[in-house]
Amino acid sequence: SLHEALERTGRFQPTFIGFVRIGERSGKVPEMLRKLSEYYADELDALLETVPATIQTVVTFALGALVGVLVYAVYVPLTALSSSVR
Repeated sequence: SLHEALERTGRFQPTFIGFVRIGERSGKVPEMLRKLSEYYADELDALLETVPATIQTVVTFALGALVGVLVYAVYVPLTALSSSVR
């Protein structure tokens, strides 16, 4: 059967194989595959909504760290110079 062949490959998730198994038993494999495509499309949409927010957060922290290093690199020599002038 189809679900056994898919299971033997080891490349498909148990959810996918379960949907195919149910589709085979009910005789509605195309409908189950359509439901699977909707499920995975929803999962992908959810992932694509979270990835940009995560990247934005990482970039914001990286830029903040870079600005902090630049401020430190400018003010430490400046304060050392001002204390040596007095």
